[in-house]
Parts: sequence; C-alpha cells; structure tokens
Amino acid sequence: MRLIITFFLFLLCSIKVVGQQKPLKLSKIKTDELPKEIQQLNNINGCYYWKDKNGKNYLILTNLKQKGKGFLELYHYEQKDTTIKLVTSIKKSKGCEFILRYEFFMNSIVLSDLNQNGIGEITIQYKCDCRSDVSPVYKELIFLENGKVSKLEGYMNLKFNDKIIEHGHYLNDDDFKTGPAIILKHVKKEWAKYMNE
Repeated sequence: MRLIITFFLFLLCSIKVVGQQKPLKLSKIKTDELPKEIQQLNNINGCYYWKDKNGKNYLILTNLKQKGKGFLELYHYEQKDTTIKLVTSIKKSKGCEFILRYEFFMNSIVLSDLNQNGIGEITIQYKCDCRSDVSPVYKELIFLENGKVSKLEGYMNLKFNDKIIEHGHYLNDDDFKTGPAIILKHVKKEWAKYMNE
C-alpha cells in the first residue's frame, strides 16, 4: 500500500514539473541590437528584449524635452522569423511653463506572466511634475498584455521638509476589475514601490 501511494505521489510531482511555464527573462539591450527596421526611432533612452510564445519582443522607451514641453513614447514590437509588427504604441506629451520632470521610472519595468499563458506582460511607471506650488506629483502605471493597455493613475506622496503631508493614492482600479485578481494584486504592489519623489 505504501509503495502504491509513493508511486502516485511521484506521478503527481512529475506532472507538475512538466506543466510549469519556463520563466521569462527581460534583458536590457543596446540600440544597435534592435532589428534594423526599428533602429530609426529618435531619443531612445531604454531598449529591452524578451522571448515568449509570441516570439521575440522589443520594448523601446523614448524621452524628449524641448521648448517647455515633454514627450514620452513607448513601443512594443514583436518579431516572428523575419516579420516585425508593432503591438503597442503609447505617446504622451505635456506642456509646462515651470520646471518639468516628465520621465519614466526606469527601474519600474517588470516582465511577468501572471496568467501563465506563456505571453509576457510589462509593467512600467512614469511621473509628470510641473509645479509652481506645493502640490502632489501625477503618476501613472501602465500594464501591457498582448496588445491590451491597462493603467492605474493617481498621485505620489507629497512631502514638505522631508515629512509626508499628503499620502499618494491611485484614483481607481477599473481597468483591472474584470481581469484575474493576481494581476490587480501585482499592479497595486508595484504602484506602492514608487510613491516618493
């Protein structure tokens, strides 16, 4: 009897190992490592690569400030064999008469496969600071999933003399309410990591 139980436990463990998804790996790459078709993008300040069920993936971030205006752009390209297609394109701009800080949190980029379908998801955050008084900084978290774009938006902690005088928060989580609970849990956790200026 003990031998039979041991045999079934072995089978269960074996099935679990076979069914596990291989972890996805995000790598930072140089511009000249991008396919030639997409190297022509201007003002690139970050390039990333990963491979998943859809093929080779490239995430490109650009940032430009000129004449009192800031521009942020995000591109996600997918490559299968020699075919390259644009999956997601996000373009943001902001005019400001004061000092403008309009930039990605470069360390906020996270590659995941939370729903375990073999397709990578990207989480990234940016802030927009254009102030002439004491007011909180706007922040947005973007979640990319196979061409779908979801977001959390809100404000960072407001500090005065190194003390928090107003706690930051996101406005709502409507984009994530109909999806898997694990994704909402993930974006809330990532949001909380970048609350201070």
